[in-house]
Amino acid sequence: MLARALLTLLLLFWLQTGFAQKWVPPVSLVANSQLQSIAKLSYHDSLKTYVIEFNPELAMQAGPFVSAFHQAHEYGHLQRGHVNKKKLNQQGNGMLQLNKDMEIGADIYATEYLYLQDKSILLSMLDYLHTSAHEDLLHYPRKARAHRLDQHLHSLSSYSTQNVACRHRLHNEDESACTHVSDTGKPLHGSDYTPCLHVTHPAGDNVKVRNQ
Repeated sequence: MLARALLTLLLLFWLQTGFAQKWVPPVSLVANSQLQSIAKLSYHDSLKTYVIEFNPELAMQAGPFVSAFHQAHEYGHLQRGHVNKKKLNQQGNGMLQLNKDMEIGADIYATEYLYLQDKSILLSMLDYLHTSAHEDLLHYPRKARAHRLDQHLHSLSSYSTQNVACRHRLHNEDESACTHVSDTGKPLHGSDYTPCLHVTHPAGDNVKVRNQ
């Protein structure tokens, strides 16, 4: 028990260092040495919020970057609406069995999310899938998972993001004082309406363009 407690404290310190993990999930991390996988999404009744639990020993074995991908994958399930509080409370220390499309969707979310944060996490996960002998039965087959991750990485690297002037109007028309006057110099009506010149996004739009 003491050894496990020390391991948990060590990993918590390790996770907080810049070398250990460059990406931290937007939800809290909670250590659980009884967990049967590297990470899983849970609902914490005491905190009244979603958290990502992790097994310190398994996370240490996999390494910080592979652990980060697993955490992002679990966060992807939450963001894509694959789970809810009731489902998560029924899983205990085991893992919730989700269908293949949901697992692929969570991987895609993690890949796109982390691509802009730290590509080394994705490359580490890809290497892990290619070299690890462990077959994760809760996700789809390791080789197929590696192939999809590799394809999606290639697709993302084929494009770059550029900022362009926003073309979206803030509203349809602008109202201004009437410029049409009668023979006596009085406005013919209360106001004039002209196409809006105010853009929705003053800082511009970020668009994807294919790299040459």
